[in-house]
Amino acid sequence: MSKIRFTVGLMFVFGLFLSNFSIHANAMDAEMIVPKEGPEEEGGINDQSSVDIKITKISDVKITKISDDVLLNNVMSTQSAGWNYIGYDAFYGTSKTFYSGGGNLRILIAQPYTGPSIRWLYKLVEEDPLATQTVKPFELPNSSGTYTIDFNVDSYKDGDNNKAELRLLKLTVPASQVATEWYD
Repeated sequence: MSKIRFTVGLMFVFGLFLSNFSIHANAMDAEMIVPKEGPEEEGGINDQSSVDIKITKISDVKITKISDDVLLNNVMSTQSAGWNYIGYDAFYGTSKTFYSGGGNLRILIAQPYTGPSIRWLYKLVEEDPLATQTVKPFELPNSSGTYTIDFNVDSYKDGDNNKAELRLLKLTVPASQVATEWYD
């Protein structure tokens, strides 16, 4: 008889635990707030289809070593076109974060030639507190030189600063450094 009472008591306690856990889980679901990204009136929310990427090779200068002046010595003037310089970074895997006010973003990338059968794959991402969003993946030809990559990042503006927080990831060729200049 005591085994039956013990089993019934154990089942009762376990049942209370499950019902309490279920109530708590449902309350958590009801209270969960999903952050809203970017203002809707500005073309969408993290919309990859609105990015409209354009890639142009602007220099065939052979680059063997990345230095701070590799881009400045070999690139057309972006000031006359109305671009505002927002920064420089040379990196192997991930660039530092740059802040864009939306609209068009231009990244100049100087990369070396690293041998046959190499693919240069990149991905522009936007950082958010809860997740990193892919803005646009792209591929550059395997040749030494400098490229301009233009993006429309308007739908990625968000947060209190109403800016897109952007980083460039280099997905291949981890042993080779690339240099970038960023314009907004």
